[in-house]
Amino acid sequence: MDSELAGLAAVKATTGTFLTADQTKLDGIATAANNYVHPTTAGNKHVPTAGAAGQFLKYSASGTAVWAADNNTTYSVGDGGLSEINFTSADHSKLNGIEAGATADQTGAQILALFSNSITAGHIAAGAIGASEIGNDVVNSQHYAAGSIDNEHIADNAINSEHYADNSIDALHLNVSGNGTTSQYLRSDGDGTMSWVTPPTNTGPTGPTGPTGPTGPTGSTGSTGSAGSNGATGATGPTGATGPTGPTGATGPSGPNANDLRAGGTTTDRYWGNTHDYVFADASHGLRFYTSGAEEMRLEDDGDLHVDGDVIAYSTTVSDERLKTGIAPITDALSKVNQLKGCTFTYKADGRKSAGLIAQDVEKVLPSAVSEKVLPFAAEDEEMYKTVQYDQTIGLLVEAIKELTAKVASLEEK
Repeated sequence: MDSELAGLAAVKATTGTFLTADQTKLDGIATAANNYVHPTTAGNKHVPTAGAAGQFLKYSASGTAVWAADNNTTYSVGDGGLSEINFTSADHSKLNGIEAGATADQTGAQILALFSNSITAGHIAAGAIGASEIGNDVVNSQHYAAGSIDNEHIADNAINSEHYADNSIDALHLNVSGNGTTSQYLRSDGDGTMSWVTPPTNTGPTGPTGPTGPTGPTGSTGSTGSAGSNGATGATGPTGATGPTGPTGATGPSGPNANDLRAGGTTTDRYWGNTHDYVFADASHGLRFYTSGAEEMRLEDDGDLHVDGDVIAYSTTVSDERLKTGIAPITDALSKVNQLKGCTFTYKADGRKSAGLIAQDVEKVLPSAVSEKVLPFAAEDEEMYKTVQYDQTIGLLVEAIKELTAKVASLEEK
């Protein structure tokens, strides 16, 4: 050591001063520092020995690898696994869509089969194919499915007589029955079919008679006609003198009273008229009037008159104040009107539609306007049904309007 220090001192003598710090550095060097030993901790180990061609280093433990054979022949790159152009799942789906044995030189028959069986309207964008993409006369009725083309597919005025071959449309194409006759025309039935119709005769009114023309020349005399038939028998001669009166015969039975056509008792039914139109004296109900064999009017024993049709007559309602007593205004009319409901309805007897009030509702607010009657033309039974005297509701409506007017006036004053 002393010799080493002496050598260093000599060096320092020539290159510089050997300081105490230099001595400290030397003291820090381990004995036999030139005997290097490589560490064996994780991350510092050498590549293991042995191994064979085709093997690769495989993880064994932390910081340790062993030689192993590659027995996995299936490789998965996955999205983002390639550094250049990524082979994605979408690319894989595209390859799956190519049929086995497909080539780049498809034949016309193969392409036609593809279009015939695989291409639908969903594969063609709207407006992608127009008249310019289709050659003349390459598409005919065989290329259209039945019912696939209607008015929505044909532009207005796009088809006229120039687009139809002569005699190419007959009754079968127009959904028409039969061939019609001369001068008939086709008219729509409103349900997709058409019918042959004879045009109406639109003859105008007869014009005024023209002036009489001049008299023509007299014709030649015709041949003599055959002898006429014998004339009528002449009048009877005057009556001879009256002979003497014979003896008076026995008195016969009394005939019917020409002024009294009644017959039978109160339980006897009688008919007057013919089999088409007649009056039936029904002992159980009253007088029943028939036209065309159907009952149209009935006057019952209780004085009620029922008419199946409209009654057209001049009529007035007795309303003279001198004939009335106990006259009083209708009170709380607006509230009563609010309890009524105007409605539409259909009569069950004949299906006739009408509008008005419900008798049961009217009876609650204006009982005098409702009465009960047997209604032979409205129901096939003898039950009592409610009827409404609508003229009584006029007074209720008048008073209701007056009450409403008063309320409006009060609100306007505020």
